[in-house]
Amino acid sequence: MINNYLMKTITMKNYLLAILFCHFFLSTLLFADETPSQTMDMTKLECMIEPIQQVDISSEVPGVLSDVKVDRGDVVKKGQLIARLESGVEKARVNVAKAKAEFNKRKLARNDDMYKKELISLQERDEVETEWRVSIMELSEAKQVYEQRQLRSPINGRVVHQNTDVGEFTGDVMCQHFSGQFSKYFFGCFK
Repeated sequence: MINNYLMKTITMKNYLLAILFCHFFLSTLLFADETPSQTMDMTKLECMIEPIQQVDISSEVPGVLSDVKVDRGDVVKKGQLIARLESGVEKARVNVAKAKAEFNKRKLARNDDMYKKELISLQERDEVETEWRVSIMELSEAKQVYEQRQLRSPINGRVVHQNTDVGEFTGDVMCQHFSGQFSKYFFGCFK
């Protein structure tokens, strides 16, 4: 007979404490209707821990894993970096786009001064401002492409399985993936 009122969601941080609670203290609640003269058989109390949510993590893009930040059993928080694909080219593109945006910003400032002094036309100033705006968008795009190579946890939980390691290729995005299953746990006791 399952005692539904005893089931509760717990964090993995309290996992061991919950097991101790289940074995030593919860038995008094389960056997409260029994008389003190009856003996309690602690071997009859069973506990079950089941994940209430499992998430398989996969990469948006194919590539070679360069770094895995978590191991089986690690607690992770939502948004935490868990793995990284090789991203040297993407990082270089971010740096180039950043330098280009900074240069175009300085160029715009110089041209603003020249426009105020009527040394350049409105069209020339507009072209420089457009170049600056386009370079900002290119920087944003380069950052997003770089970020696609960073695998982050979508939930708070614990890594329960991992079958890929550094140097392995994650090819077809739908089939190959960083198989980290992140779980939240449901804890229940019954007799």
